Formats: sequence, structure tokens, C-alpha cells
Amino acid sequence: MLRFRIAVLKKQLTNSKPRGWKELWRDKRDSAQWVTFWAVIIIGGIGVFLSLCQVLLGVLQVVGVK
Repeated sequence: MLRFRIAVLKKQLTNSKPRGWKELWRDKRDSAQWVTFWAVIIIGGIGVFLSLCQVLLGVLQVVGVK
């Protein structure tokens, strides 16, 4: 009797995407996508940090601070 409604709910839940950081953290339906997203965030953050360090050290080298 409720088979059709349950099928519609299942389809809706399967097709929905997480909307916020909290939902993205808790959403583990597609583990490969979850790991890829967080790896990109972490590696990208480290890359931006190291780039900023490189710029600051370059400025210090040009200015001549010892």
C-alpha cells in the first residue's frame, strides 16, 4: 500500500545533494566523492598556505631583513 510513496521518498533522498558544510560532512552516500572533496580542500589549503609563505619570504629577501 505504501510502496509507491516509499519509492518516491527513496528517489528523492538519493537525488538530493548536501547544502551546507555540516550536511556535507555527514553525507557519506558516495564515499569516493566525499574523500575527494575533503582531500582537495585540505591539499588546496596547504598549497595556499605554502604560497603565502613563499611570497612573504621573497618579500623579506628583497627588502633585506636578516
